[in-house]
Amino acid sequence: ATASYDASVKVWHAPSMRCAQTLTGNTGPLYSLCWSPDGSRIAASSGKGRVVVWDVCTGAVIMLKDDAHASTSLRVSWSRTDPDLLASVGMDKVVVLWSVSDKVAKQRVNHPNDVMGCDWCPVTPGRLATACADGKVRVYFLAPVGPRLDFEFDAHVGRAFNVAFSPLVPQLLASGGDDGRVVVHHLGKGTSTKLIGHTDKVRALCWHPELPRVLLSGAWDGRICAFDVVAGTCIVRHSAHQADVYGLSIHPLRPFTAVSSSRDTSLRFWDIRGPSAGGRRLALRALCDPCALQGMRSDDPAASMESSRDALCGAGSAAAVAAIAEATGGAAAGAVPWSEPAGSASQVLLRAKAYAAVGALFFDADGASDLWRLVVRVASAETAVGSEGAAGTAEPQPHPHLVVAASGRGDASSGSGGAAAAGTGGAAAAAAAASGAGASGQ
Repeated sequence: ATASYDASVKVWHAPSMRCAQTLTGNTGPLYSLCWSPDGSRIAASSGKGRVVVWDVCTGAVIMLKDDAHASTSLRVSWSRTDPDLLASVGMDKVVVLWSVSDKVAKQRVNHPNDVMGCDWCPVTPGRLATACADGKVRVYFLAPVGPRLDFEFDAHVGRAFNVAFSPLVPQLLASGGDDGRVVVHHLGKGTSTKLIGHTDKVRALCWHPELPRVLLSGAWDGRICAFDVVAGTCIVRHSAHQADVYGLSIHPLRPFTAVSSSRDTSLRFWDIRGPSAGGRRLALRALCDPCALQGMRSDDPAASMESSRDALCGAGSAAAVAAIAEATGGAAAGAVPWSEPAGSASQVLLRAKAYAAVGALFFDADGASDLWRLVVRVASAETAVGSEGAAGTAEPQPHPHLVVAASGRGDASSGSGGAAAAGTGGAAAAAAAASGAGASGQ
C-alpha cells in the first residue's frame, strides 16, 4: 500500500502492478501509513495532524481523528503485540497512543521537541521507541499508570527522523537522522554504532527479515544502502532514485524482494539476494536440494549474528521449510534425487511444490514463484487424472523437462519503475511502502 500527497491510500496488486483499491475519506497530504498486524486495516497520518484508519476489506473509514495532533504527524505505528493499539507522533512534541476499537486516546507522552518517528518493539508489549528533533532516540515502557523512560541515546547531530526495531533481535534499534548517519543502538549493552554510507538526510530504515545482521536505509541523496551491522560496514551503496528515498519495505514471506518509494513519485522493486550477505549462496544451495533448506536455518538470530555462518532466521524460511517437508514427507537433505528425471506425475508434483517454496523465498522478484505455482496446478491435475484411471492403466508419463530448477535473472539489485507497491498478503512481494513527505521538505 502507498500513501502520498494526493490525500489517498492506494492498495496495489504487486504481481500485476495494478491498483486494486483506493481508500478515500481523508483531506490533505498523507505522510505515513502502517498495516495492522493481521493485514485487515491501514492507519495513516497527515500534514494536518490527522490520524485515519481504514478497513481494507470494506474500504470504509473506521477511525478519523482530525485533532490527533496540533501540527503535522509524520508517523503512525501499529503495535505488533496489541492489535488494538496504535501510536502516532507529531510536530507538536507529543506521542499519542490510540485504542482503535474505542476510537479514543489512551495516553500521551510529551517530548522536549517535535517527534518525527516511532516504532513498537516486536516482542515486548508496551515498549515504544521515538525519534525526536532534539537528536535523541528514546525508548519507553508505556504502562497503564504512565510512561517510563528506559533508554535515551544522543543519536544524531540535528533531528533524529526515524527508528526501527529489528524483527529478529529486538535488542537492536536503528535510527536515521538529518546528519546523514544510520545508528544502531544495542539496548542490552547500552552501546551505539554509527554506520556511514549516505551523504544527506536519512529517512527510510528497514531490517532484513531473514538475515539479522543486514539493515537497509534510504536518504535524500537518492541512495539505498545495505549495512552489515556487526562489521559496521556499508556492503552495498546504490543510486536508486532521482530524488529522496522515503520508504523501504520487505514482506517477511518474500524476504529477498524489497520495495522503495521516493519523492520522484516512483516505487521500485529490488532483488536483494546480492546485498544480503550470503543470500546468493543460500539460494543456490536450496535450488540444488530444497530439503537442505532446513539445515540453513537458525532459531537463534542473536547467535547467528555473531557466527561466520550465514543462516536464515525468519518467518519466510520457516514457512518454506514446512512446505518442503509436507511435499517430500519430511525427507532429509540428499534423500531426494533432484538431478534425476521425475518418474511420474506424482513425483513431478512433489518437486514442483518444493521448488515453489524455494522460489517464493528467494526468487519472487524474478517471477519464479509464479512459474512453479503454475507447474503445481498442472501437475496436480495430471496426478488427479492418473489416480482416477481404471485399474491396470499405465502410469502417467514422466516429465524429464521439469528436472531443471528455476533460475534468477541476476544477482545484482535491479529496480523496475512504475506506480506499484506491495501488499500485505503472502503472495505479495513485500509489505507496505509509503511515499511520504512529497512536497513538504521534511
